[in-house]
Amino acid sequence: MKSFLQYNKSTYGLSDEAISLLEQNMHIVKLSKGETVISQGNANHNLYFVSTGLVRCWFEKDEKEYCLSFAFEGDIAIIPFEGSKHSPISAIALEESTLIYINQDKLEALFTESSELAIWGYKTIKTMMSLLHYDYINFFSMTKKEAYVKLIEKHADSLQRISLKDLASYLNITPSSLSRIRSEIKRSCHMATFFNI
Repeated sequence: MKSFLQYNKSTYGLSDEAISLLEQNMHIVKLSKGETVISQGNANHNLYFVSTGLVRCWFEKDEKEYCLSFAFEGDIAIIPFEGSKHSPISAIALEESTLIYINQDKLEALFTESSELAIWGYKTIKTMMSLLHYDYINFFSMTKKEAYVKLIEKHADSLQRISLKDLASYLNITPSSLSRIRSEIKRSCHMATFFNI
């Protein structure tokens, strides 16, 4: 938790008092690879951050899984959905992970108690929503190949931690289609190197 708090202190300029309030109200959960954080249809009243590891979020409809996102270190993994007692998504640890979470009611009480934390909460959610919107705009306006290239650019050091099946699910294509795209990219990279492009 110390590294998570230090990151937020340095990134958002939180005071020692604000950091102390967060530390008093946040909890840690350690997960093994493949362990479920939350299941679709179950209640969730917590906001989860990834301290270490990697989390995949998805939902199931008509017996098909749709991958929504991957949460890496420092990312918000799961949010409580307003007005719903049941989570519309599931989340699973793709590797050994440590999550930090805080109860929604506790967090809202902290926002009332501390304007500094209220601003921190606003900035944190704003950053997350901006990234999500950017991802969705790219996803719907690009070809699958272009979307995959964007993923490589954004998470070059992290994509190897995600299976081909999960990446294909995120792009809403079959694993064989993703394999074909990867082969095309490798071929074009080899050609570019050959011709010094």
